[in-house]
Amino acid sequence: GIPRGGELRVTQENKMIKLESNQLAQEPPVLHKLSVAYGKAQDLLLSDGSEVTVNAGSVMVFPDRFTGKTRSVFLNGEAFFKIKKDANKPFIVKTRHNNVEVLGTQFNLRSYDSDDKVYTSLVEGKVKVELGRPDRTQYLVPGEQLAYGKSSRQVELKHFRQEEILAWKNHTIVLKGKPFKQVIPELERFFDIEIECRSKEFLSTKIVGIFKQYKGNFETFIEDLKALKTAHSFIVEGRRVIIDCRQMI
Repeated sequence: GIPRGGELRVTQENKMIKLESNQLAQEPPVLHKLSVAYGKAQDLLLSDGSEVTVNAGSVMVFPDRFTGKTRSVFLNGEAFFKIKKDANKPFIVKTRHNNVEVLGTQFNLRSYDSDDKVYTSLVEGKVKVELGRPDRTQYLVPGEQLAYGKSSRQVELKHFRQEEILAWKNHTIVLKGKPFKQVIPELERFFDIEIECRSKEFLSTKIVGIFKQYKGNFETFIEDLKALKTAHSFIVEGRRVIIDCRQMI
């Protein structure tokens, strides 16, 4: 379990953490902080019976029990929520840029600092996404993803494929043609590696593929990268990967 009012740093695969409250009803709730390391993910059972899977490089702050008229948690990163229905007490996920309110539903929320947008992807039920201010909201139906620009505050609504957006829950990452430069933070989180790319050409290379994570093993991923650009060198120093143009003799 989590120590009372403490912080839990997840650095290895754990079974589901169950949050239990032994406090008296009149005592104020105690906040906990869950930090998940790169290359890992963690399942969490909240006191109301809601289930959360927190992705690598994410931080979630939550109480040991919910009081008042709402159930609120804070997320910086990515998590999948399976919320226990309670019509009288909405569940609210707060990020640094917007809030998502639900009654009972399943959805994925991604709000990493390295992303320029907050992505809310609804699997089941209904959610209300706050867009910068309480009076500007958007409801989603299952299968819809809303991308909210952190700086631009622009909204993009589209349908999404669960096997792509939720792939991380199965230790898989799906890349669909983004430039390598854009996916470096995601790859570093997923494989728990540090990437240094000294080639402008490789930074602009579009990456397409499905990559699996095998207990921290990233060698197969490096071999796949080598196949993309044969005129580049790939140097692995521990968990640091250096990509450079190969010196032609």
